[in-house]
Amino acid sequence: FAMARPVVIGPFDLDVSLPFAQRHDLMSLDTVQARDVPKEKILYPKSESFSLKTNDIERSRPTYDHLKYLNKPDVSVGCTDPMHDGGRAQTYYAPMDRRPRDLSLATGDIEGAQPRPSKMKGNRHTDPVCPNYEMPSSVQRPPTPPHGNGRHTLDTTDIDKSRPRVLHPIRDYA
Repeated sequence: FAMARPVVIGPFDLDVSLPFAQRHDLMSLDTVQARDVPKEKILYPKSESFSLKTNDIERSRPTYDHLKYLNKPDVSVGCTDPMHDGGRAQTYYAPMDRRPRDLSLATGDIEGAQPRPSKMKGNRHTDPVCPNYEMPSSVQRPPTPPHGNGRHTLDTTDIDKSRPRVLHPIRDYA
């Protein structure tokens, strides 16, 4: 009596003559044994396996986002060098020598249309790179003694029944 092959429904083929895999044949919670590795010769050996390398993938290695604030360009306060980042505001216009000039709205030839130079300059100048501020000062005078006739306003010993009665008799044996 011949054994009939079962009808296969799926992308795999069942061979009934093969024994079912036993527990010691599985690699679940196990280490790789010598019988698990094929014994054929490797045709093209590689010096390094790149299958598990992730150096070229962004954020595939541990990153420390809280330290990214240290990786900023140097925008020092007070640096006015135009070649320095942050030394000058970025312009969105072409340079002046390449733009055509329209002088129809220019007011340079009208007297009083331009601001006059200031004649009075005060003594309040502060260097933005190295500020030196003069803080306001004052003289502290000694405190004024309180006015009054010398009495202690919180002393109520001269008023009858203003303090609790003494429960034990006062004995003075002196």
